[in-house]
Amino acid sequence: MWEVFVAAAIWVGTHLGLSSTSVRQLLVQRLGAQGFLVVYSLIAAASLAYLIWIYTDVHRFDYAWLPNPDVYWVAKVSMPIALILMLGGFMVRNPTMVGATLENPSQARDMATGVTRITRHPFQWAVVIWSAGHIVANGDQVSIIFFSSIGIVSLAGTVPHALRRRVAWGSVLWFGLPGMAMESLQTYIGS
Repeated sequence: MWEVFVAAAIWVGTHLGLSSTSVRQLLVQRLGAQGFLVVYSLIAAASLAYLIWIYTDVHRFDYAWLPNPDVYWVAKVSMPIALILMLGGFMVRNPTMVGATLENPSQARDMATGVTRITRHPFQWAVVIWSAGHIVANGDQVSIIFFSSIGIVSLAGTVPHALRRRVAWGSVLWFGLPGMAMESLQTYIGS
């Protein structure tokens, strides 16, 4: 089990460490924005692939709770919701997606359609819901570590992303964006 813990720590550490600390600014200065995205994406893909590989290879003998068919409904209900958020996040233009630039609030309001009117981070919320559903359904410690690490990265990633956009675009433009429903608390954390 320690192997999946190490792999999860690498995944969380590299993902949040590179995206949410002063290391990001240093790398952007040295590599440029596009260079940083390439390096960050390669490291994120490699650490996620390693985590998945370890997860599939480690035996699951230790349970925090035994799998119970009576709670499988949680996963069965949450997966369609996660799928809708995920697809909605990729199928419409999103003012907060990587590389998006805004010049005025009306442009942001025009871009935000579909699920981006509910949340600025539909894919990240999809991952959080997906991971929570799998934690409930599985119950083994390896799965809890695996799915928690993915959910933590996704949930924790919304806060620094929101703060970076708010700084870059200014409070008036940021708070004028649709999609406040799921992020209002997170946006105020950095106030």
